[in-house]
Parts: sequence; C-alpha cells; structure tokens
Amino acid sequence: MFRRVIFPGALPSIFVGLRFALGIMWLTLIVAETIAASSGLG
Repeated sequence: MFRRVIFPGALPSIFVGLRFALGIMWLTLIVAETIAASSGLG
C-alpha cells in the first residue's frame, strides 16, 4: 500500500524539498568557501 498510494502521491513534495535543499546547500557551500578562503583566486 505504501508504494502504490502514499509514495507516488508524495513524490512532487519530495522533489520540491530536494530542490529547495540543494539550493540552500549550494548557497551555504559558496559562503563557507568564501569565509574559509585564506587567499584569492590564483
């Protein structure tokens, strides 16, 4: 029942959550790299 009813119905919300989390993760990564960088490019 879980695979046939609940999981397919929840997939759109799961994908929205993953998309949001990936955006936050990317932003956090860039900020952390900027703060932790000891020297500039090159």
